[in-house]
Amino acid sequence: MFVTFNRTSRVRPINPAINGAAAFDQLFDGIFHPTTAPAPATGSTVAARFDVVEKDDRFEARIEIPGVSKEDIDVQIDGATVRVKAEVKSADAVAEGTRVLHSNRVSRSWLRNFTLPAEVDEGRAEAAYQDGVLTLTLPKKEVPQPKRLAVK
Repeated sequence: MFVTFNRTSRVRPINPAINGAAAFDQLFDGIFHPTTAPAPATGSTVAARFDVVEKDDRFEARIEIPGVSKEDIDVQIDGATVRVKAEVKSADAVAEGTRVLHSNRVSRSWLRNFTLPAEVDEGRAEAAYQDGVLTLTLPKKEVPQPKRLAVK
């Protein structure tokens, strides 16, 4: 199953019955129409790379946000919409008597919004961060079944 995300995160299925010319065009499609924003040279917001899979009772998302501490990650869930925001802070201030010879560490924000095909149970959702990858376990919200009344 493919999950539809925002414009910069759409998933495009590959057609197995494709002719040679179309396959060649599709090979270079990602170069001329990238699905993620390139990393900028200076401080700004970057679209984090991620994968989402659906299981019977939950969604699992893995989002790459390297160089961020756990305290600087913010995850918000609103129904079926998930927003992940994180910030990498630049190097500490230079101490007196120290001279910086070279520095290209800058502040950078990571941002990823995506909408799932079903609402998430926020109370049971979990997040873990290890080795630059944020793993979200997003249980599906139970949909109440219609109640059938007996006619007397």
